[in-house]
Amino acid sequence: MLNALFYIFLIISVAALIFVCVYLGTFIRKNKENVTSYKKPLIYSIIAGAIGTITLLVALLIAYPRAGFESVKWYHYLATIVGSIVTGASFYAFWICFIMRYYGKFLTEKVRTWYSRGLIISLVSFIIFIFVLSEGYADYLTYPLVNGFSFSGGLHWTTPKQNNSIAFYAIFILVGAIIVYLMCDHKLYVQYGKHGMVDGTFIFGLVMGIIGARFFYVIGNWDLYKGTGFRNMIAMWEGGLTVLGGVLTGVVCGVIWLLVRYRKDNYSIFVMVDLIVPTILLAQALGRWGNFFNVEVYGNAVSSSLYAFLPSIITNNLAVSGQEGMIYAPLFLIECVVNVGGYFIITKLFGKTLKKYLEDGDQAAMYFVWYGLVRLIMEPFRYSNYNMGSDGYWSVIWSMAFVLVGMLFILVNHVVRFLIKRKKGTLRYTKNTFHKSYIGTIVFSILALVFITTGSVLLGVYPLSESLSGFTVSTLGMVFLSVGLSLAMIDAIMIIALVSSYTTKDTITSVAKYDLFVFDLDGTLATTDELVRLSYMHLYDLHKNSLYPSDQTLYEFSGPQLRDVIKEEFPNEDTEKLAQEFYDYSAKLYDDVKPYPNEIKMLEYLRKKGIKVAIFTNKKHDLTIRCLNGCGITDYIDMIVGYEDCEPRKPHPDGIYKIMEEYGITDKNRVLYLGDSPVDALVAKNAGVDFCHINWGPRQYDENLALPYTITNYNEIKDLF
Repeated sequence: MLNALFYIFLIISVAALIFVCVYLGTFIRKNKENVTSYKKPLIYSIIAGAIGTITLLVALLIAYPRAGFESVKWYHYLATIVGSIVTGASFYAFWICFIMRYYGKFLTEKVRTWYSRGLIISLVSFIIFIFVLSEGYADYLTYPLVNGFSFSGGLHWTTPKQNNSIAFYAIFILVGAIIVYLMCDHKLYVQYGKHGMVDGTFIFGLVMGIIGARFFYVIGNWDLYKGTGFRNMIAMWEGGLTVLGGVLTGVVCGVIWLLVRYRKDNYSIFVMVDLIVPTILLAQALGRWGNFFNVEVYGNAVSSSLYAFLPSIITNNLAVSGQEGMIYAPLFLIECVVNVGGYFIITKLFGKTLKKYLEDGDQAAMYFVWYGLVRLIMEPFRYSNYNMGSDGYWSVIWSMAFVLVGMLFILVNHVVRFLIKRKKGTLRYTKNTFHKSYIGTIVFSILALVFITTGSVLLGVYPLSESLSGFTVSTLGMVFLSVGLSLAMIDAIMIIALVSSYTTKDTITSVAKYDLFVFDLDGTLATTDELVRLSYMHLYDLHKNSLYPSDQTLYEFSGPQLRDVIKEEFPNEDTEKLAQEFYDYSAKLYDDVKPYPNEIKMLEYLRKKGIKVAIFTNKKHDLTIRCLNGCGITDYIDMIVGYEDCEPRKPHPDGIYKIMEEYGITDKNRVLYLGDSPVDALVAKNAGVDFCHINWGPRQYDENLALPYTITNYNEIKDLF
């Protein structure tokens, strides 16, 4: 009876989640333009989430009688109750925030920003409290934990020592692959405006990756499989996959698919692999939890006191049989955390902050460098039974190959692109390139020399033939040698930049890196900040008894759509009526609009360089023309996309896509968007183009907008690139 109730309440909890996702998705599809009616479905979703959370709590409490009520300590009950409530609430909140943030296009940007914050908070909360929940059960579970379920002889759970039909390991791999697919599909949609571009790559790469993982495992353990027959070699369902081999074959086959599928289209394969390949780290991080449930690929036995900070469910499952106080080192968890960190380092630190130093394809290569280093360092710590090859060095050697091949690709990528740019006459450097390259060459040369020398000495003293039993000095030598060679390859790029920048001083101030400059209008090309402030004050005079917000707040209203601001600030008023009042009042003020210092000089400079100049604004077309005429810059503008020309409007990137299409520009790396507000920064991010923050006017400076460029005067345009 209790078992039946457990499953009933669990099914209700899952059904509540399905209801939330389906209901919100259906509502959004039917109400794309309704900006005021999202509260009702949100309330319904919260109610469904509450029901799901409560039923999950009940289901988990029902599970306790199996251990006996009298044996459960009160603080374990408390951990179960608190953990269940917060974990369940966080899980439902995550999906609500996710759907509303990424599909609720009708929401104002301010609301969507709060949903973004909710996503992060709910995810962190879920991760923390699911372990709090596990503490409530850890002392009453049987170890090793179940690692799958079987339908043989009726549905039942299986343990690592039993044959099972469906293992958690396979589920973790599949879920990780699906997450990667969804992320990549979204990234390519942001980049190219199309869904489904990664479908074939995902299927082909996944299938070939699994085959490759088995192939590399068999080759790495050939002494075990030699002469056992073809069936044993392909029996991956009995266990035996190597991630290094799966990644290599999956990525290679996926890239081949992209080349065949899009060889005739104007899509950059290098940009596509930069968006796709680093996300594999997240799938690998999740897949390592399959090793945890399988109780495999762990480290050597260590004292449990070293990992006392971990949840009991982890240390209990990794306890060494017959050795009190000893557990196997949780390498699965270490690699999981490091892989997640690697993803954010590659995509955020290098992909965003240091983007101007990269070429297309570098981020994909960095994945191989990062994962190779991770495995190279961690392999020696693995329990010896999981070291592949007769001497235990199969994975170590392949890890080193990952690092070196990844770095070699980066080197070749930069050198080839350097030669192409020089041949086309588009090679340009900033005035600081020589100085930076000079310093960089010295630093990387010294570091490379130290690491290569140290690694070579260690390898010479401790040869590779020495068996692996822990972290041997010879393996440390391979780590040092790999890092040293990687630094040497970076140093080669520095030397090329040093020599070239010294001999091309005449091209230092060119901006040929971009073919198209797209400008915001208000606060960027036209001095309309005061006009906007006075016009909004007029609305407050009419409809809020002159109860104005601060001037800083009023200035921030320049950027978001006028109607979005009105709906948020004057929710009980007729939006269109107030918008017209705003237009009527502001029309009297346009005679005072002027250009910014050195603006015309800058536009003349761009014209001489052959750079296309366009405007993407939420302002109506006639008012935009009035601004341009007042600034005297109409003749310098090649194209205008305004309020009437594009739907949806900023921060959606369609306006930039429309301008790119007009001029036949397909490479987003050749486009720069310039603006002064957070909305403008978001436009550039959504479009996948570089952003230049215009840092002047009355707005409060936000350093988060200053990536990759920021300027305080239009004279600085020449020094950016």
